[in-house]
Order: sequence, then structure tokens, then C-alpha cells
Amino acid sequence: MENLQTQGHMQSRLGGGQIVAQNKKMTEYEFELKFKLSDEEDPEQYLDALFEAGCDDALVGLGKVGFIGMDFSREAENAHLAISTALRDVREAIPHARQKEFNVW
Repeated sequence: MENLQTQGHMQSRLGGGQIVAQNKKMTEYEFELKFKLSDEEDPEQYLDALFEAGCDDALVGLGKVGFIGMDFSREAENAHLAISTALRDVREAIPHARQKEFNVW
């Protein structure tokens, strides 16, 4: 489901192209996700894929080979949606990544 923000209303584009307007308040949630990659894998190779998958609202940490961390600042209707969509986006970009840590600010 693709979301579009217009004049304070959230519109959701459903599978058949139908647009439904909703008056939903969006809140910004800040949280951190850390993932384990393969031992010798350079996380820098995934930067473009993460951006294209929707993680453009995250600061990506590449400090250690075999790991990648992301500090998200994501708008959503609730915390569950913010976190679940972030996890979905990371898994789309790096399907084999294993979640190792999760922190909410």
C-alpha cells in the first residue's frame, strides 16, 4: 500500500488504484535497528538498496564489518507501523540480514 501526504490528510492507494482519504494523525517515531550480515560482508554495498527500499529516513552506521545499524526517524500512525515498515524495508534491501538489536528512543 503506497501512502501519499496531501494537505494534512493521509491518502492510501489500494491495489486497484482506488484512493481513500483518511484523517489520520502521523507521529514521528525514533528507534534503532541493528542487523548481522555475513562475517566478511561490507555493509557499505547496501546503502543504495536501503535508500531505494524506503530507508531514506534512517542514518546508517557502517562501523563494523559484518554488521549494519540504522537510526530511524519515521512518521507513522503508530509505533508498531513505524517499526514494522522499517523492518520490511530493510528486509527488502538485505533479505539475509538477521536482526540483532532494537532500541526505542
